[in-house]
Amino acid sequence: MDRSLGSSAACCKCGARVEDMSHAFRDCRPTKLFLLQCSTSIIEEAFFYMSSKDWVLDNIFNTLNNISNAVTYENLPWNLFFIHALWFLWYWRNLRKFDHNFRWPSN
Repeated sequence: MDRSLGSSAACCKCGARVEDMSHAFRDCRPTKLFLLQCSTSIIEEAFFYMSSKDWVLDNIFNTLNNISNAVTYENLPWNLFFIHALWFLWYWRNLRKFDHNFRWPSN
């Protein structure tokens, strides 16, 4: 199977013209919906509109006001869930890009 990076910079999930890291991990509509489904504590203005670096660090260290107080998802502390969620988002993104039969999980 050909594993070239491809000739298009467009997002393979939503078709946005340019897929950068912020788009792949946070701003793409399917990704955003996934993250919102994972936590009812996410306040969109704080969660989705900070710099990428601050966003990752705040979620890893649980410093955002909206995810402090030991928020968990499926009995995992948010920071552990968050870092695993990023890994799966990247994994699913690559499956979608290189395996045209792959379908983004519905939940």
